[in-house]
Amino acid sequence: FRDTTSYKTPVLLTGERYMLLYDEGGRDYSVMTTLARVFSGTTDGDILCGAVSDSGNFAIVSRTAEAHYAIDVFDASMKNIERIYRDSYVTGVAFDGAGDTLAVLSAKSENWTLTSEIVFFRIGTEETKSFSLGDRLPIRCHSMAGGGWAVVCDNAVVVLSGDGKLLLEYPLSMMTLSQFHISD
Repeated sequence: FRDTTSYKTPVLLTGERYMLLYDEGGRDYSVMTTLARVFSGTTDGDILCGAVSDSGNFAIVSRTAEAHYAIDVFDASMKNIERIYRDSYVTGVAFDGAGDTLAVLSAKSENWTLTSEIVFFRIGTEETKSFSLGDRLPIRCHSMAGGGWAVVCDNAVVVLSGDGKLLLEYPLSMMTLSQFHISD
């Protein structure tokens, strides 16, 4: 399949069913299979990041006038099923393996102190769990087999259990993080 876009800063994320392509800093995004573009959309504000699950659910994070950030969650049939507002700076999002939990990384500065957290939203319910990441700036997270989460931060890599307990912390002190890859 051949397709063209006019995205200035294209980002491509892949899942088992779909690929999510969005224009980072722009407002357009598309969902594709290996055969065709199956959905296109436009956000009200600039796109910061996104996520796609193997089940076909996907999420787009954009700036908004109502709050600092809006996270639009879509199901595999491309229906917008949820909108999550966050006042903290959203640094990343990721789905668990089943696509029914969305992890949202965020940070804010209060009284010259950085505080950050990871919040798990159970899609389609009011259920959330929030865990502090302290003074670490979260960059990206990934759902691991068995229900845990790996979180790459500016000064450490942390591994959390599915219920948010800290299992491992690998400090990155005296190191400069330039690239990383997370996989099962």
